[in-house]
Amino acid sequence: MSEKLKIGLIIGAHEFDSYMFDEMLYAMEDITFYPMIMRSFIYNVGHTNEKMDGFLFFNFEQEADDPKSPCGNSDLLPEDTLYRLGHGGKGLFFLHHALTAYMDCAYIDRVLGIPGRKLDSYEHNVPMKIHVADPGHPIMQGMEDFEVIDETYAISKPTDYEDLLLTTDNAKSSPAIMWTRKQDKSRLVCLALGHDDRAYTNPFFVRALHQGILWSCHKI
Repeated sequence: MSEKLKIGLIIGAHEFDSYMFDEMLYAMEDITFYPMIMRSFIYNVGHTNEKMDGFLFFNFEQEADDPKSPCGNSDLLPEDTLYRLGHGGKGLFFLHHALTAYMDCAYIDRVLGIPGRKLDSYEHNVPMKIHVADPGHPIMQGMEDFEVIDETYAISKPTDYEDLLLTTDNAKSSPAIMWTRKQDKSRLVCLALGHDDRAYTNPFFVRALHQGILWSCHKI
């Protein structure tokens, strides 16, 4: 049996159904998840970042801590850490509300492929029809169009991406639901779905998340 992937799970600043979320993640038998708060990730406590194969971002911080000034704040802070990870080729996956973290940070806008990122509105409990836009992509193996009830984000559309994988025509959401891009040497995946257990128990959401993590780490 091959060694499990080690994925740092970056959480913080947003509530979520941790029981159902963990149930979903820990059912992925080829991955071990290591929960980390953003400060641990940024400060690289115990050199943990080097031990990970990739990172799943599920955080919602808006102000970034500055390691050069522990009591201060700077919108440049995630840049240093993500820059190093990108050059190291680590897998990077941004899930749901992580797409709206650090909304005033131009660097994170560029990382996500959404220059000038802006969130116009959001809404809970929205029935959505999701379309597989690129069925030939490795992440889309076994996928088909599906429906899910989730939180929508009317966020700026990504313009700098490699592959657009999932879309929706729901007017309350950005049409782009899942996309990939390159961040230096890293493969990066963004997925806008994932608010609560209605996503976490949806087999197509789980497949997209699981295979997206594997792809980001060059395993498929």
